[in-house]
Amino acid sequence: MSVRFLVQVAAITSFSSLAQAEIILPAVDCVIIPSKTVDISAAVPGLIGKLHAERSDSVKKGMLLGELNSRVEQANVELSRVRSEMSAEISAEQVNLKYDQLQSRRVRDLKQKNLISAQNKDEAARLEKVTYWRLKQAQDAFRTRQLELDRAVAQLQEKKVYSTLDGVVAQVYKAEGEYVEDQPIMRLVQLNPLHVEAVLPMEHYGQVQKNMQGSVYAEIAPNTKLSAKVMIIDPVGDTASGTFGVRLSMQNPDNKIPAGMKCVLKLEPSTADQSVEIEKNTTDMRAADAAPKGTSTPLPAAEKPLTLAESPLVEILTTESRPVMAAVQIEPAVEQQRSLPEALPVPAVSLQKHSFGPFNKESTLLSVGKILTSQGYTYSRRDEGSSVIKGYLVLLAEDYAQSKRQLMAEFRQRGVSGMMLLPRRSYNGRISFGAYDGPEMANARQASLTQLGIRSDVVPRRTGKVDLWLDVEQIAESKVASIIDQSKAVYN
Repeated sequence: MSVRFLVQVAAITSFSSLAQAEIILPAVDCVIIPSKTVDISAAVPGLIGKLHAERSDSVKKGMLLGELNSRVEQANVELSRVRSEMSAEISAEQVNLKYDQLQSRRVRDLKQKNLISAQNKDEAARLEKVTYWRLKQAQDAFRTRQLELDRAVAQLQEKKVYSTLDGVVAQVYKAEGEYVEDQPIMRLVQLNPLHVEAVLPMEHYGQVQKNMQGSVYAEIAPNTKLSAKVMIIDPVGDTASGTFGVRLSMQNPDNKIPAGMKCVLKLEPSTADQSVEIEKNTTDMRAADAAPKGTSTPLPAAEKPLTLAESPLVEILTTESRPVMAAVQIEPAVEQQRSLPEALPVPAVSLQKHSFGPFNKESTLLSVGKILTSQGYTYSRRDEGSSVIKGYLVLLAEDYAQSKRQLMAEFRQRGVSGMMLLPRRSYNGRISFGAYDGPEMANARQASLTQLGIRSDVVPRRTGKVDLWLDVEQIAESKVASIIDQSKAVYN
């Protein structure tokens, strides 16, 4: 005989923890970049005398990286040091002051006896004061020479280049013997900690919090989990792509993780609240099991007891010989959440190739390249030669048989002015009727010559130009707009 009845079963997992477990942030593309990138340059222009570091060398903060030619500054230091030790003038004035003071006392004694005039007394007092101020002047000159020595030492220090961080030399731009003015000598990067840059869809903006933990899977070790912590959440999103940027900090004490590579980021929502509530519910279950049968375990006063309408109704079939017990299983859901980083979804952000440029200055190209490097992108440089029109020439047609001198004399008789015979190496020695900035004026000049029966050609004047480009093989469209905004000050 089977009995069918309904019982109330309280859910083991709280509704708040279940709702929190449903928050799943997508895995997105990211890049691992240095936390700091510094282009080191000298404080003053000069000729590079010695470099003490090469590419990939580890450096410490305050380490000497390079020296400019400083023979003149070293000579100034030695000269200032000798001048700063010159104290003979002070000693001489001290002797003079003692003598004048003694002489002044003698004169005062003689004046009290009316043996000398008041003028002699005043003259002695004047000499004493003059000697005193000469001594002060000598002491001030000695102090000035000390300061000149400090200045010479400071000028010598400006010829030296020191590291401003603990890191690695990423690139050396100049070599020994080259002259530098305002160009960087080498680039330093700090690899501990590393920064992880990523973009997420705007729909997840409120779900990402500072200090949230993230799992990073680098392209060189896709099965190795690296831990990072959210540092910065961009307060302004990108409307074109509907994304916002985040930056995470990742410790790298031994510089084992290289910078400048792609990665996949999976942010992990905090599970602290879930663990507390699960532990609490487990404790309540154990207390209920330990209670004697036939008695009910009272609910805590702070909690509201479940009513029939609020409790889930579980239908249980029971037989006399073998009872069948039902249990609420939540472990598979938790296991599914734990296994998410092992089966990462395909990121929704698409990558494309983009060329930044053209640039007409080397300094502009280096500035934009620095921005790309700070974002973790690698680029290749491309130089393209082209020509641009800088004006127009009105030249005599080449089908005339007469000599150029005869033609110019004939054209002057017709009232034509402003003619010039060009050299043979340029435009084959043709007669020029003028140079013009725009085609309108050149065409007007040609029309006036046609009315006089003179055949002419409008020839554009061209000049060579080299366009500089930076090509990035894979970059998100949202990052292109962001980098262009950052480089507006230098972008052509």
